[in-house]
Amino acid sequence: MSLNKKTELVCSRCRKVFPFIVWDCVDTLTSPFMKEAVLNGSAFTACCPSCGKKEYVDYDMCYFDPEKNLDLRLAVSSEALAEFSGCFDLKDENCIFRVVQSRRALQEKINIFERGLDDRIIEFIKHISSIPILVRHPACELEVYYSGEGRKHFLEFYKDGEEYCISKMSMRQYTECCRMFEMRVNSLFDDGPFIDSEWVDSLLVPAGMEF
Repeated sequence: MSLNKKTELVCSRCRKVFPFIVWDCVDTLTSPFMKEAVLNGSAFTACCPSCGKKEYVDYDMCYFDPEKNLDLRLAVSSEALAEFSGCFDLKDENCIFRVVQSRRALQEKINIFERGLDDRIIEFIKHISSIPILVRHPACELEVYYSGEGRKHFLEFYKDGEEYCISKMSMRQYTECCRMFEMRVNSLFDDGPFIDSEWVDSLLVPAGMEF
């Protein structure tokens, strides 16, 4: 069951107060339209009716997709992070449970699972694909996100908060990484609520598997 509430925001441009809907819980079975709203960002977009200023509003959210046994938690606040992290041990064993800390990361997870991919494998591919950029720019802050369009797969790179480049990701690359994961990392795998770059580092470094 989806749950939402009305709150009020103050426009950063004209300082007028206007209403905004916060979705505490999104259930794609009862509210299928919300899947696209989360993916395209409209669920997080506030538009001031007085001056037309648009801006993103990040907030805590529970995202459920019963058809895919998917339970995603967006933890923006520290309180939600602690609460959602503690839910992992209570989840159904057949449920895919993830905690993310940004709107973009939530959209990425949905994209990955919509295409029947494994987010753990995607994180390894992102890690490997980041190495050439980090070699050239060792001091930069690099973020990488998966995106898909039809049968095409992409990795989007952001350097120091700015879009840097977009590269194609082939299914051959994905399949090869699957084999590597099964043979070399599966014995070390700990499926926790956080599957991200830090999770990859925690597996590779202790095992002496830095690429």
